Amino acid sequence: MSIDISGRVDEAVPLPAVVAMAWGVMAGAIHLLVAPAHFAEAWYAGVFFVAVGLGQLLLSVLLTRPLPVPVLVTGVGATAAVVALYVASRTVDLWFLPPHGHGVEHLPVAGGVGNGIPVLPGDRIEPVGALDLACLGAELVVIAMLMSLLPARVRSRTGTVLTVGAVAGVVVVAVLRST
Repeated sequence: MSIDISGRVDEAVPLPAVVAMAWGVMAGAIHLLVAPAHFAEAWYAGVFFVAVGLGQLLLSVLLTRPLPVPVLVTGVGATAAVVALYVASRTVDLWFLPPHGHGVEHLPVAGGVGNGIPVLPGDRIEPVGALDLACLGAELVVIAMLMSLLPARVRSRTGTVLTVGAVAGVVVVAVLRST
C-alpha cells in the first residue's frame, strides 16, 4: 500500500517514501534554521548547514517519484555521513570545527597523558541540544525508510557497508584517544 501526495491510497508513492519525505523535510528545515548561528561561528560551517538542509529538502522532493537504486543508496550514504559527523562533533575535538567557547567546565576523565594531567575534551566539541536530537532522529528515520525502498540484495550490501563504516569509526576514535 502507498499514499500519493494528495492523500489518496494507491500505488503512486510507497509509504516508506512518504515517511522519508516528511522526516527529511524536518531534518532539512532544522539544518536551515540553525545555519545562521553556524555562519556566526565560521562561514564554512554555515555553508555546510545550508548545503545539508537544501540537500535533504531536495531528496524529499525527489522521493515523490520512483528513484533509481544508485540515488537511493547515495541518499542513505549522505545521510549516514551527516549522522556520523554529528556524533563525532559531540564526542571528539575535531580540528576543522570552529571553537565554540561554550564556557562549560568539563570534568576530568579517567586516564592521563605524560605527566598525569587528565585528558579534557577540547573546546570544539559541541553540546547536545533538543533540536540536535530531533534532527538526528529524523535522519535515522530517513535512513531506515530509504533502506526499506532498496531491493533486498542492495539493502544487505548497503547495511554491511554502513556497519563496517561504523565499526571503523569506533576503532579510529579508540586508537586516536589511546595515543
